[in-house]
Amino acid sequence: MSIWIVDKFTLSMINPPVNIQFSKVSREEFCEAVKDGSDAIPHQETINLINILCRSGLNTNNIQIKAEVGDTVYIIRVPEQSENVLESYCKGEVVLLKATIYKANE
Repeated sequence: MSIWIVDKFTLSMINPPVNIQFSKVSREEFCEAVKDGSDAIPHQETINLINILCRSGLNTNNIQIKAEVGDTVYIIRVPEQSENVLESYCKGEVVLLKATIYKANE
């Protein structure tokens, strides 16, 4: 079971067939995941925001992930047209989500 930290979620990140459950998470839960997870975030501004919120030391990491059954993917969604990620967070425009990957019903 892996924990991934990403800034977007696409279907290419999973190996179907699976079920995915999405839910919003608190900053605290997201930051706990940052401590234990592997990041796949290529954008420096998003990394800077995570490092401020979570008091972490992440670096950009432009990798593709393949989430498996049992994995959890934490997503930080920043508005695409955001000029200032920290300001967007302060305005409540940044969303923290969790995607839990389950075995598909057969």
